[in-house]
Parts: sequence; C-alpha cells; structure tokens
Amino acid sequence: MELRGIKNINSDLDINVFNAKEVSVNQKQFQKVMSDYENDPTKGIRQMQMGGTTVIMTGKDSNSVKFAKEQEERLKNQIKKDNNRIELDIVK
Repeated sequence: MELRGIKNINSDLDINVFNAKEVSVNQKQFQKVMSDYENDPTKGIRQMQMGGTTVIMTGKDSNSVKFAKEQEERLKNQIKKDNNRIELDIVK
C-alpha cells in the first residue's frame, strides 16, 4: 500500500449514521450523559433490542444477548483504561 496523494476537504463532513437530530445541552446535562454512559455504555443497544430492532450478526457464533454483554465489558474496560481526562470536572 502506498500513499498516492493528499486532498484537502473544503466542507465539513456530515457523518450522521442514524439520522439523529443535533441537541443542545448545558454543562449539567452533558455531565449526566457522560456519567450515564460510563455506568452503562450499552444502554442504547439494549433499548434498540427492546424496541423490536433485529440485530443480525454474520461470521460469529453468538447471540445478541451474549454480544451485548461482551460489548459492555469491553467498553467498560476501555473507559477504565482511558482515565486521563483533559477536563477533570466532566463527571463530578
């Protein structure tokens, strides 16, 4: 693999995978969301599954409950490992 060229991108990339709307939050709301995520990083996955969303996993011999549990453990370990925050007061 070799680098063939560099191209400047003149516009902002709009990467909105779930067609989510942007929501303005204040500092207190942001701290709550961050704290909730650190306590339960797979909450959104579980909510989608309870709402009737079907998850199809290909190439793995696993079920969605086992996958969610493994994902939660992996994310919690990553959060614990990455504890060198720039803004220490984010989750006070």
